[in-house]
This record gives sequence, C-alpha cells and structure tokens, in this order.
Amino acid sequence: MLRDHDRTVTDPLENELVLLAPTNPTRARELYLTQYVPARAHNMELVDTALRMASDEVSDATRAIDARAGTTISLAWLMLGVFLIAGTASGLVLSALVRVTARRFERAAADVARQRDHLQTVMTAMDDTLIVVDAGGVVTTVNDAACTLLGWTREELVGRALEHIVRVPAAAAAASRPVRVTEALDRAHCLYLTRDGSQIPMSVSAAPLRDLGGMVTGAVWVGHDMRDHLAMLQEVAAARDAALEGSRAKSEFLANMSHEIRTPMNVIIGYADMILDSPLDGAQRDEITRLRASAVALLTIIDDVLDIAKVEAGKLTVDCVRFAVRNVLTDVTTALAGRAQEKRLTLSAEVAADVPDDVVGDATRLRQVLLNLVSNAVKFTDRGAITIRLERRLNGSQPPELRFSVTDSGIGIAADKHHVVFEAFTQIDGSMSRRHGGTGLGLSIAARLVDLMGGRIWVDSTPGRGSTFYFTVQTDLGRRGLAA
Repeated sequence: MLRDHDRTVTDPLENELVLLAPTNPTRARELYLTQYVPARAHNMELVDTALRMASDEVSDATRAIDARAGTTISLAWLMLGVFLIAGTASGLVLSALVRVTARRFERAAADVARQRDHLQTVMTAMDDTLIVVDAGGVVTTVNDAACTLLGWTREELVGRALEHIVRVPAAAAAASRPVRVTEALDRAHCLYLTRDGSQIPMSVSAAPLRDLGGMVTGAVWVGHDMRDHLAMLQEVAAARDAALEGSRAKSEFLANMSHEIRTPMNVIIGYADMILDSPLDGAQRDEITRLRASAVALLTIIDDVLDIAKVEAGKLTVDCVRFAVRNVLTDVTTALAGRAQEKRLTLSAEVAADVPDDVVGDATRLRQVLLNLVSNAVKFTDRGAITIRLERRLNGSQPPELRFSVTDSGIGIAADKHHVVFEAFTQIDGSMSRRHGGTGLGLSIAARLVDLMGGRIWVDSTPGRGSTFYFTVQTDLGRRGLAA
C-alpha cells in the first residue's frame, strides 16, 4: 500500500517539482506546499501503520524506513528553503530592473524638457521670425518675433493657414506650379501680411520637416525683415545719383569752360615762340625753350582733362565730312617725328592699296586718336620702330570697315592688364607716371572717341616684346562714323 502511494502520488510529485524548480519557482513552491507535503504526511501515516503491524523480525527494516523518511523530510525542508530563496531573489531582481527602467525614463524626460526649454529660448531670442507649419500649411508654432512683427498673438496665429500670412512673389506665383509651403526655399523674397493689412518685404528661407520614415510632416519658415536693407539701398542709390549728378555738373562746367582754360596757355606758348624768334643768347634761348616745353606739356594735360570732361558731359560730338585719310596719317607722323628722332626711333606709316583716298567722317577726332596712340608708343619705346598701318577689312555681310594699328617695340603690357589700359586715370605701373609723365587719360579718350565713331579698340601685347593697338571705324554711310 505504501509502495503504491509512492508510485502513484509521491514520486510523480517529486518528478514534477524537479522540473518546475528551475523554470517556475512560484508554481513549484505552491505544488510543494499544497500537494507534496500532504502526500508525504500521508506516507508517514502509512509508515506508522506498517510499523504497528510489523513484527519484531522486521525491526531493522522499520529503522531503515525511518531513516529514509528522516532523510526525505530533511530533503523536503531543504528544497523548501531553496524555493523560498529563489523566489525572494527573483523578486529582488525584478524590483531592481523596474527601478533602473524608471530612472532611465526620468532622465529621458528631463533631457527632453531641457531641449524643449533650450529651443524655446533660442526661438524667443531670435530677431528673425520663425513659423512652423504642418504638411497642410497650417501654422503650429511661432516665435515672439513673428507675433511682434505681424501684430497677432500666438493663439491667433496658431491654426491659421500660412497663405493668409505670406504672399509669394509674383514671379514664383506665375510659375508652372504653385509654390508649396513644405518645399525648401533659400532667401526667397516674400511679403508678410500684418494685422493692420500692411505688407512687409521679407527674405525667407524654409526647410521641410520629416519623420523617421522620411515623410514630410511640415516645414520651418525663417523670415528676415528687409525694410531696413531696402531703405539703405535707396539711400545708397540716392547718394550715387547725387554723386553722378555732381560729377556730370563738374564735367559740364569744365566742358563749357574749355576755351577760357586753353586760351591762356596758348597765349603763353605763342609768346614763347615769338621770343624764340628774336635774338637771344644761349642761356636765354635754353630757358625760353624749357618754358615753352613745359607750357606745351601742361596744355596737353589740360586738353586731356577737358576732353574727358566733354565726353562725360556728353558735349563731345563727331563731324561727318569728306577728307583725305592718308593726309591724316601724314599729319600724325610729321607732328611726332621730332620726338621719335630724339629717341632715335623709326616712325613710318603704311596704307593698303584698297583703302580709298577720301572718306567721310571726323578727321579731327581720327587724328586725335592716332596722336594719342602714337604718342604713347613713342613715350614707352626706347629703341626700335613704330609703324602705323591702315587697311580695309571685310566682315562677311557686314559693311566694310577701316582698321588702324599702331605697332611699337616698347616695354609691352602684361595680359592681365589689357582690360584696364583704356580706363580713365589708369596706368599699368605707378612708377611709369614718374618716369614717362602723363595723366593716364590718352588711351581712355582714344577709346571713347573710337566708340563715338562707331568702332572698337583693343590691344595685343607681350611684356618686353612691344604692343600693337588696333581700332576700327565703320565705313557704312548709314551709321555714325567714317564712310568710304
């Protein structure tokens, strides 16, 4: 009977306890207390009954059974202690995990709060307006600057459609598709509408907001008030216009006074010529010669300044009369032959056979251009030759033109300076004005005269190998300039 009870009740319970102890201590403890202990108690009752019925011959067996029962009870109490300890440890571990998780959540919440406060501080401190909209273009957040600029409270702006606040430029609105409030913008010019109905010009930059999946959820619009900048631009434009008007008035004054300014210098030169024609000793002639040379140099500078003033004032015009173009080249070479001979330079002129003898235009202005170019060539050439060339050029269906060139073997011009030599008051090297003299106006005047005669001017030069200045004059009778 005892054996049957062990086989059917006690042993299965022990096996189940062994399986449950490592995986489900709670269930094992419950099974141990509710089923296993009573089963063992019943075993003890059966043992007592067997002892009373057994004879003295089986006393040794009885003692063995008692020993087994004692061992079993000790094991039972030991297992009970293990289960209790395991349960307590599991509870402690679970409690520790809960506390750690709670602390992590608290720290994350504190970080979010700090970031929110930091962002709010930045938004409040911004001078530029900040408007956040959702994917539908509805305002969700604004900063204090936006409220102050637009005249609305934050509560009045939040929930309002952005299109009721912002006007997109006409050019953008007229594009093939309307501008979306969630697309990126870079300093786009927009108009913000204030509460009182006025419009404020703004420079707006916008960037879309995206969720973790990359979907656009809204946009951030940052706008800068352009009123002060536009007012400054207007002031600068007004100051520029005033300066231009002052310069024009000065140039017009000089242009109108050109006769009065030139006349005294011409008188001085005339009297110097008269004195040089009279009997003089060597010292006197040398002094009067230097006086005349200085007067001529000063008159040249005055002529350059007055000519550039006339050009700027719009007072310089060109005539359209028939003249012998070859005679103009002869006049130029004759006028500058003495200066060329002083430096032992060869000065010559070459005219192509197909160039007509007579052309229609302004001989005086053409002579002035050539004098400026050849005078420059003599000034900056220490040895070699200077050649003036004239040829007739055909440009396909375009009317033919006369092309002049002045070639020297002088110091040359660096390639990066070619574009500045025709600017007024410009010299390639400041030391040149001290060595060679001049105002830096000759080439500028030549360029403007060529433009007045309907042509163009340019230079081809290499440092140390000389320069060639080219200019053209149109030969179309229907255009301003020369005509064959």
